[in-house]
Amino acid sequence: MLTPREAADIAGDLSEEDFEARLESLCVKWVADEAETLTEASLRLRDFAEWLLELELDGWQLVDPVDGGHGLMVNEDPEKRLSRAG
Repeated sequence: MLTPREAADIAGDLSEEDFEARLESLCVKWVADEAETLTEASLRLRDFAEWLLELELDGWQLVDPVDGGHGLMVNEDPEKRLSRAG
């Protein structure tokens, strides 16, 4: 599995063009928006947590800590894109 340090190193070595192509944004802020019950919120959060774990197992990792509900991530495989992950 890719570590956060390795992800940051990959991102740091990318050209501007590759940076735009390889880094994917992640928004964690909205996950439970509009949930009407605690159960509904917990189910949404659980589903999202499972998806995040699947991403990590597929080679994705955060480049830097999430800030303000948003983060950037990169895959160890230069050909993978988030739209095709898991």
